[in-house]
Amino acid sequence: MIPIPDFRATPRDTSHDDVAVSPRHLAGSGDYPDDAFAPLTADHWRRYRDDVGNSYAISDTANLQVAYLPDLDENWQLDARAYSGAPWGQLWTATFSIDTPTEFVTAVTTTLQRDLGAEAQGRQRALRADPHDKDDDPNNVWEALRAARWHIATRRCAITATSPDGLVDIHYRADGAFVTPREAWTVTASLTRDDPFALWDATFHEATPPHLITAFAQALTAPQPLTRRSAQIARTTAPYARPLRTAA
Repeated sequence: MIPIPDFRATPRDTSHDDVAVSPRHLAGSGDYPDDAFAPLTADHWRRYRDDVGNSYAISDTANLQVAYLPDLDENWQLDARAYSGAPWGQLWTATFSIDTPTEFVTAVTTTLQRDLGAEAQGRQRALRADPHDKDDDPNNVWEALRAARWHIATRRCAITATSPDGLVDIHYRADGAFVTPREAWTVTASLTRDDPFALWDATFHEATPPHLITAFAQALTAPQPLTRRSAQIARTTAPYARPLRTAA
């Protein structure tokens, strides 16, 4: 991989955005991955790119990696390892597909940066859940969803939360499920309630620290619309966009 000399990632300039998309989960990615890299500052991360256009941020301890892989369906891959470069030491992974609003990925990377800035204790929080830390209580995820009036249903070893408009589902498969709960959390967003194809999806491994999933859930359920340039809006989501400015 090739180091990126100028580490700084510049957040997207939103001053030229001309539409607001609501609900925010239909806004699309905005096609600006630097937004998610921007919180990962040079004091804790190193940026790299390879010769096929993929971008990476690797923590100074080499335990955490954030990868943007534009040619894959799962554009974003985040993972934590107990030992640098050791696949058998993998602790958790999270993935986000191509049309996931970048703001949702940014909520997770911002939280990772905050963890790494909290010295040794924070670095451990980024790798493993702390059962004694109230911020790592999985119930915080459900509380964030309940506060946003999501419907939550429990059936045997699974919990499903559905957004008020019925377009987003979050499924959690508990340890007692009959299959090994690797990607225990799955998120799918669709354009219509009966659409068999996902607009975007995300997954969180069973061992992902819950405070990272809570950060994602809070970004997903925030009431404010997301702003975009009209040229970035897919035709299928255009009906959910309203102009930010009135023509003179």
